[in-house]
Amino acid sequence: MRFRSLALALAVAACHDRGAAAPPAARSPAAVSAPEPSPADTLTPAALAAELARPAARRPVVLHVGFRPIFEAGHIPGALDMGPASTQEGRDALQAELKTLRPGQEAVLYCGCCPWDHCPNIRPALALAHRLGLQNVKVLAIPETFRTDWIKAGFPVEK
Repeated sequence: MRFRSLALALAVAACHDRGAAAPPAARSPAAVSAPEPSPADTLTPAALAAELARPAARRPVVLHVGFRPIFEAGHIPGALDMGPASTQEGRDALQAELKTLRPGQEAVLYCGCCPWDHCPNIRPALALAHRLGLQNVKVLAIPETFRTDWIKAGFPVEK
């Protein structure tokens, strides 16, 4: 338990350092080159919670594209962990999973490591989905952190 808390703290600190303190050139090349998600690309936490209440066959696939310690500390029920999309390994895992989607199947990507505008993972993940030609992939709008915008808001969590 102590190791998990330390790993979570280090992952969050790395994200904050990468975004808040580092100039854009110091961020991962994938994060810098990916455009901001448009309003059409985003889904609010309340909207996703409503979609997760639908019958199983109509729920979106939820993919966590952030740091594993954050996922292990608590995640959206049914979400799959792809690893950080700021790494090649994370993008490779995400690409493999996205290629398994049925035509028209909805998917939601989320990270939640740090404030949205500093996240090194969400933009490269969405850019990859767009390069694959997927139109039904959205990102969960998390302005602050997963803990603040999902857990503390009372939405369901799975460990």
